[in-house]
Amino acid sequence: MFGFGPKNDVQFYLNKIRHNIESSQFLNFKENKNYAEKIHDFVKHYIKHRQVEIHPTKLSHLKQADYYCKSLIESLDKEDKETILKNFQYLLTEFNDYAQFGSVYLLRHADKTKEVGRNLSSLGVKQMKDVAEFIQEEILLSPKPVKIKIYTSEVKRTHIFSKVIHHINKAKKLGEKDVRISDEEDKRLYMGPLSEGVFVIYGAAIKEFGPKDG
Repeated sequence: MFGFGPKNDVQFYLNKIRHNIESSQFLNFKENKNYAEKIHDFVKHYIKHRQVEIHPTKLSHLKQADYYCKSLIESLDKEDKETILKNFQYLLTEFNDYAQFGSVYLLRHADKTKEVGRNLSSLGVKQMKDVAEFIQEEILLSPKPVKIKIYTSEVKRTHIFSKVIHHINKAKKLGEKDVRISDEEDKRLYMGPLSEGVFVIYGAAIKEFGPKDG
């Protein structure tokens, strides 16, 4: 995980800039520059630490958004209204294009422990936190209302999903983010007991390659 201070809701700051541009005859260059810098700082760090995990198409839009955000900051410094409007529209377009692509996460249960009174090992706790915060960060990057569907192998929520929902709810409070969550059981995700055929395959592999490699 990485830390860079409070996480910023992109939608909140984009709306602040848009409101000033559309409703005022006089642009507050200093204030809007501050908003744009908050967006830029968040996006820059997100790309640096998450680019391996982001789909190439989404990453391309995010990099373009970062480019136009830097251009917006420069035009605010110069107090060039025409260029400010253009860069802001380009920035909005790239964020909207980024947000139109959904994300799919396939998660297994976090690492368990045999300790009495505990469900997860120290590694499991870290895995759970990393996934939850990753999803929270992506929510905050989207300038649109966010719809989240959680499919589980059982109706009962596991610890990892409880933690994910906790972080999603924290994201909702930042700038009053519009996040809609639904979860349901999907039997396709539940494999159940291993079939006799699988045991036969395992047995043959163990005979051929030994207990360790089989």
